[in-house]
Amino acid sequence: MTIAEIIDAIEAAAPPCLQEEWDNSGLQTGTRHAECTGVAVCVDVTDEVLDRAIAAGCNLVVSHHPLLFKGARRITPDERQGALIYKAILNGVTVYSAHTSLDNAPAGVSHAMAEILAPGAPRRVLVPQPGRTDCGTGVTVTLPRTVSGTELAAMAAKAFSAGGARVSAGGSTRAINTVALVGGSGGQFIADAVKAGADAIVTSDVRYHDFLDLSPEIFIVDITHFDSEKCAEDILIHIILEKFPNFAPCIRGVETNPINYL
Repeated sequence: MTIAEIIDAIEAAAPPCLQEEWDNSGLQTGTRHAECTGVAVCVDVTDEVLDRAIAAGCNLVVSHHPLLFKGARRITPDERQGALIYKAILNGVTVYSAHTSLDNAPAGVSHAMAEILAPGAPRRVLVPQPGRTDCGTGVTVTLPRTVSGTELAAMAAKAFSAGGARVSAGGSTRAINTVALVGGSGGQFIADAVKAGADAIVTSDVRYHDFLDLSPEIFIVDITHFDSEKCAEDILIHIILEKFPNFAPCIRGVETNPINYL
């Protein structure tokens, strides 16, 4: 089986055409044409992820966040991004990233978040792609019962194994029926959640002024970026093993949330 076949399976589920204009989903380093000796999936490409992939004999790393995102000015072992690219190339490791292509996919990150928070509950896409209703940014989900803001925050922290959450001040007793979920930095979609009639939103990287300006209209639950998107690993493993059920060398990269709560 070639690396290209693995990539084709991922792109069938998360087509590159779904990615945002500013994104860099796709092949990051290496070749599509080599025989695949194993796959390591991760949220971020780190030294630990590459070391584990190399030790396990995996020559393909599939990440959620692109290794090449802001652009590399140089590739040397003297800076973090360059060192990772250098290590991957020297060890014959191809790196492929499915970022907003996976976020916006019909069974993408926000859908997975909804299934984790409220399994089986009805949901719809928050900001659909043009001409589509099945894919786009974020989802809204109707909870099986009304909960308070405090209950929702606790549910989200437990469901996503988060160390805690930042929440809107003064909204702990607000009645919550419909929740919007946006994996990653979703602050810019809070207004869309309000328009969609959501009582609350669970996302990450929300700015101070978004809390200040929008909390009167919607209860905001902010977990860390990593916690909101680590389900991407499960999605990628499912895609690969559903297409290639006998492909055993599929491992998770060793990585932890770079943010701790004290």
